[in-house]
Amino acid sequence: MSNLKATLYAAVLLIVFCPSQPLKAAEVTIGILRFRHSAEVPESAATSVEQFVYSAFTSQQRFRVLERSRIDAVQAERAVQQSNEVVNPTILRDLGAQYVVLGEVTRAQVGAMSGRKGGTFYHATMAYGLRIIDVSTGTVSYSQEFSTGRGNPLAGMFSGFTGDVSTPGGAVDIALQQTRNDLVDFIGRAFAISGQVVSIESRDNKGMPKTVLISLGVADGIGKKSTLEAYTTQTIEVGGKPLVRKKPLAELGFVESQGDHLSLFSVKKGGDGLAAANGATIYVEFKQ
Repeated sequence: MSNLKATLYAAVLLIVFCPSQPLKAAEVTIGILRFRHSAEVPESAATSVEQFVYSAFTSQQRFRVLERSRIDAVQAERAVQQSNEVVNPTILRDLGAQYVVLGEVTRAQVGAMSGRKGGTFYHATMAYGLRIIDVSTGTVSYSQEFSTGRGNPLAGMFSGFTGDVSTPGGAVDIALQQTRNDLVDFIGRAFAISGQVVSIESRDNKGMPKTVLISLGVADGIGKKSTLEAYTTQTIEVGGKPLVRKKPLAELGFVESQGDHLSLFSVKKGGDGLAAANGATIYVEFKQ
């Protein structure tokens, strides 16, 4: 066991691959290039996926997303390259982008069926991939594949998501909703923000933390619908290489803002080890 050493950090960390110096959320500037798509995928479906991802970033109000007109200026160069690789990083830096989102839609299958009382209903299955490029290095910092329907063409109609199944476009929108949670989790993992557990404000009848004050606020992208995931991490050295394992600590729900960098959160899940993190630097993942 000489090659196996474990050190449990007091800090709460988002994920293994988060940057060593996480950016403040309000400082992150994103450029989203137009998505590529396979020949089998209609242009309209690819546009729907692109808009869906675009909205996922802008709705969190913690990113500055470059205007489409500015991004289109570099899109032509990428098209000439005939490559999935990002364009010259210098151009993107000049635009002010810190990260660039590349997307590719690999599947968009829309089917139709007749209702018992007449009319036509549509269903869709979708698949797309995202890569986040760190402009400072030109390398891929995060990537993930997203899919919906899991092979069941009716999943989009009966999965509890709302939308209009009377049109193909509506069916695509419903299918994309099935990837929303995974997409939000992906964004949260890719862009960690740091803060502190300032104080435990109240406890339940068992003495567990009930509400906590966190040194993150509206200036960091925290809003009324914010739900945060906090983690402890354990670093294990194997063969001379550090491996980081994350352990869930608590899920926190927004209660009220108390300043630009201060918010009250309720402990929705967990919290057993939250007291130990009191005053420690934490990294949190946005869940919503």
